[in-house]
Amino acid sequence: KPLISSPVPNGGSPTLRMMQAHKKHAVASATTFCLPKFPEDDQLILDDYAKSSNTEVGESIQSPVSGAFSLLSVLYGEDKLSEEDKICDGRRAVALSSWLKDIVADETHSSSKDYEASQQPLHAIFAALSGGDVSKASSLALECGNPRLSLMLASLGIDAHAFAKSQLDSFELNGCQSDVPVSIIRALADICSDLSVERQRFQSDPSQYDVSWRQRFGMELSADDVANSVSSHVKKYQAQVDDGLAPRPSPLYCESNEDNDVSCIFWQILKHFSKCEGISLANIIDPSTHTALKHDFSSSFHLGSALASISTVSLTKHQEFLVIESLVSQLIAEGSQDWAVYACLCSIVGDEIDCAARKVLARKIVERYPTTSLDTSIAEIVPDEWLIHSTTTFKSSLYDTKGALETCALAQQVTKSGLDYVERTLVPYLLLHGKSEVPQLVRVLTVFRQKAGENIWRSTRCAAILELLVLLGEVEEVEITPDESALDIMLADAERLRDAFQSSKKQDFVNCSFPKLPDFCVSAELSSYAEELVLKIKALKKSNNGPAAVWLPYKMQALREECSVSVIDLNFD
Repeated sequence: KPLISSPVPNGGSPTLRMMQAHKKHAVASATTFCLPKFPEDDQLILDDYAKSSNTEVGESIQSPVSGAFSLLSVLYGEDKLSEEDKICDGRRAVALSSWLKDIVADETHSSSKDYEASQQPLHAIFAALSGGDVSKASSLALECGNPRLSLMLASLGIDAHAFAKSQLDSFELNGCQSDVPVSIIRALADICSDLSVERQRFQSDPSQYDVSWRQRFGMELSADDVANSVSSHVKKYQAQVDDGLAPRPSPLYCESNEDNDVSCIFWQILKHFSKCEGISLANIIDPSTHTALKHDFSSSFHLGSALASISTVSLTKHQEFLVIESLVSQLIAEGSQDWAVYACLCSIVGDEIDCAARKVLARKIVERYPTTSLDTSIAEIVPDEWLIHSTTTFKSSLYDTKGALETCALAQQVTKSGLDYVERTLVPYLLLHGKSEVPQLVRVLTVFRQKAGENIWRSTRCAAILELLVLLGEVEEVEITPDESALDIMLADAERLRDAFQSSKKQDFVNCSFPKLPDFCVSAELSSYAEELVLKIKALKKSNNGPAAVWLPYKMQALREECSVSVIDLNFD
């Protein structure tokens, strides 16, 4: 996967800023996060995205992605009138024309500068005019000794259109068109809104055509009646493209007017808005529409989310998962695992069908990249259990048993999976480190018993382990020659536990029911604990020295009180 764009000063990489913008406006459902559908503040959402996707914070449009969000703002923002309202359509067309001038400003300025440097002032004039920079074109005309052309450009209107038309008719009538510089003819034709010259020029040699599709579309908008709708302008230009009269709307990273099967993200959005044809969301947000890196989905996720929020789109479950999974991989590659977890829990179109699979992926990321503490930026979006497991694993790997146990005890509610985790990791670790760790394990398991609830607690091995450890403590408190009936009860319990640890049969909890432990050393360790109990109790039963057993109630009471401490009072020292 390609790396996300390198971080820039004052705000980090555009992708991370866009993730922050998404989280700022996202609405949480039962299982996912997604942008609201047809929100009242759609203008604010699009503006935030446009700013966050800039290459440099605070600058004008710098990237195709930022330009795409600005275009969405022009097409869908502010005006809430119906599509049939001609005034609304006219305003959108004017706003679109202004947006196009901003989009092509950099390439227009660069082209004019190149022509000026190569001593081709007339070409520079037309380059500025084709980008909608009329003031620049007028200034260049005056500088190169064409005051009448400069005056005409400075006073564009009905009179200027009529004068430019009369000049073209005069050239044709006198048969001197071949003697007039091509750039003058093109400039006059553009002034009088006659684009037949441009169409013929492109048709004759598309490879030598020096106007981009964005500039040409802007010229078409200016030439047509502004009262026409955006849809009619888009359909008209598409018809010219199909007839070979206008440049194909290639992505910005392509060479000028080269033939490309993929359309620019701007054109895809315009066609989607105009409902020219059935365009799926997958085609619009395809990375090829806005970047040369065909596997870079870092912006596709946000473009898709914005479009799904403000319009009606369709996206299959597989396509959505592909976009999100690719974004997750890129975020992990950049070291932003927290944002990768958030992306896993997001939905582009608000469909929660595949949320279960993505929740599994999110949990895997949390476990794969453990945090050093529970104080993390994703604490508010994932269950406590995930973070507790992750942090506990991390501390256990550092041999910080006390820290791992304290982290486990912080869980607000102990679940079956939480107890399973303790059985797989902490119990083996503590048991294999000898009896010195047993008191800590008793305390933690007692806290878990209080939080888990009777049904969950009875269904786990932890219940049997705690019973075994408590029984070990009781036997340690017995004096020589104890009460025979008490020892019989303890012996029966010890044998039951020993048999249960060794048995693979599922029994009722009364008989210490739990699944068979894995066949490794922990199973033998638990069995040896139980067998040790049995042998010790039998030894006590055979002892005939002294009177009946003298129990130490105060010690047993202390043990029971210790097993009843709350997590707040838990002291591992």
